[in-house]
Amino acid sequence: ANASAAGNNAYSLTITVTDGEANATQAITVNVTDDPADNPLDLTTGLVAYYPFDGNASDMSGNGNDGTLQNGVAPGQDRFGRAGKAFDFDGANDQVRVPHSSSLDFGTASFTLSTWTYVRSAKGRIINKSTGNQIYSLEAYVADASTGEPAILLRDSFSNTTYAKGNETLLDQKW
Repeated sequence: ANASAAGNNAYSLTITVTDGEANATQAITVNVTDDPADNPLDLTTGLVAYYPFDGNASDMSGNGNDGTLQNGVAPGQDRFGRAGKAFDFDGANDQVRVPHSSSLDFGTASFTLSTWTYVRSAKGRIINKSTGNQIYSLEAYVADASTGEPAILLRDSFSNTTYAKGNETLLDQKW
């Protein structure tokens, strides 16, 4: 079967069937549409930052939470081997710094963080959000260098800290 775009949402298909002696060919046009009612999940609803790391630290959510590369962050390969689609951090002081924005504050509402991480050494921060005096902070990091277990720490004051440790392992040299 061969397919080619015939218009915005129309595809022309030509199907040929053979039994070794005779061929039969049929051409049809298929219209593909996207009905929003079929897609109740909108991943952009409530999205405050999106960093595809495609050569820069620009926030592609449209909210202007752009970051700047600090201390020698270098372009790297992503999990599919595509060059320039990830960042390579040295594990010492490299970071992407995003200026404070109230849109990045966490509070009583639910939130989700998602990241693909390639771990070279099983210890260090992956995400950190904090105020200058570290009273409010959110950290996702590798908790234990010997096991590679991920952890999240959420603090809204020095006396009110929640800590959760994962039961999976972030293995060295793996996405």
